[in-house]
Amino acid sequence: MAEKVSGLIRGMQGATGRPGVHVIARQITDSTGVPISGAYLNQLATGKRDNPSLRQMEALAAYFGVDISFFAGRNPVEPAPVSSDNGLESALNDPGIQMIALRTEGLSDQSKQAILSMIEQARKIEQLDGDDHDEPAS
Repeated sequence: MAEKVSGLIRGMQGATGRPGVHVIARQITDSTGVPISGAYLNQLATGKRDNPSLRQMEALAAYFGVDISFFAGRNPVEPAPVSSDNGLESALNDPGIQMIALRTEGLSDQSKQAILSMIEQARKIEQLDGDDHDEPAS
């Protein structure tokens, strides 16, 4: 449980760094209505507590965008290796990219396209792409 929770927390690092467990706990409580304290979330992430209630696991799953069965497995949060020669392997092994992908589950195609447009705009601003990058197939 600790490896899974700490892996999900690590995956939340953004441009301004990773939010603290107290911030994440407040966001979980605010978004799900299930009270989880920063201290308790830290205990789950460090292995000091390892038996959250079903309601708490449902809240964690909802917040992090994973299926509740994720917490039942025995394997730690580690990306499955992906084999490719075009940068896909390193992209898919990045916890931040995994979190973005997980959070898009259930969104409409229109919302996914809006997110893709935002990413493309960010890449232009940061001058990461030339004019010849491939567009995804629809």
